[in-house]
Amino acid sequence: MTIRQQDDVTIVLLEGSAGAGLFSRLQNDVLPACPPQPVVLDITSLTIDGSDDFRQLTTFLHWSAETLSRVGLVCRRISARRLLHRSGAAEVIPVFLTIEEAVEALLVQGSSSPSGSVARAGAAEAGTRPGRSLARRVVRTKRSAASRYASPMGGEA
Repeated sequence: MTIRQQDDVTIVLLEGSAGAGLFSRLQNDVLPACPPQPVVLDITSLTIDGSDDFRQLTTFLHWSAETLSRVGLVCRRISARRLLHRSGAAEVIPVFLTIEEAVEALLVQGSSSPSGSVARAGAAEAGTRPGRSLARRVVRTKRSAASRYASPMGGEA
C-alpha cells in the first residue's frame, strides 16, 4: 500500500493481496490518519482472490462512501468493474479509469454529497444510473423484450 498527495487529494494505491486484514487496516488506521480531503482508492494492482475478498472490498467501499466526504475508486480491469457494478458498489462510489480522472472529478465536486455529479458521472460511464438496482433494469429489459414479441391482439405470438 502506497499513500501520496496530489493536488490536495490523498491517493491510496492498494497493491498485493486483498486478504490479511488490508481493509480493516485501511478503515481503522490509515484513512483516519489522512488529512480531511478527497481520497482516491486505486485498486488496479490489487489481487482479489475469491468471493470473500470481493465481499470485504464491497463492504469497505460502502463504509468509505458513508464515512469519507469525497471518495473515488480507480479500477482499470473490465471484469472487476463489471463486478463492482453488479454488486451495487459502483452506485455508492464513483469508479474511474485513471487517477487523473478521479482527482479532477473529486476536486470539481467540491463539498457536495457523494451521490452528486461525480456519482452520476461514474454511473453514466458504466451505463447505469445512481440508485437504480440491477434487478430493476433486468425486469424492465425482460418486459420490453416480451412486449416486442406479443401479438397485436393481446395474446402471445
